[in-house]
Amino acid sequence: MRIVRYTYRIDQHTHLLYVDEDYDSSRFPPKIREKITKNERSKSYEATISDLGEMGEVEFKKKGYLEIPSVILSESEA
Repeated sequence: MRIVRYTYRIDQHTHLLYVDEDYDSSRFPPKIREKITKNERSKSYEATISDLGEMGEVEFKKKGYLEIPSVILSESEA
């Protein structure tokens, strides 16, 4: 599975959006489609999703995308 990661800012916080590259983009909610058309993207891999824990991985596979604020990552690394 190929995953594409998008980065965007809300206020002072960076958010990450992980999207299944093979997922039919017409099925994403409108706010997700908007983000993936106008934000910077980079390739990522399944391991990135696995690093977010079992719940993150389940959510990702259920919806085809996962949105997380980067502050969650930095808190979990501490």
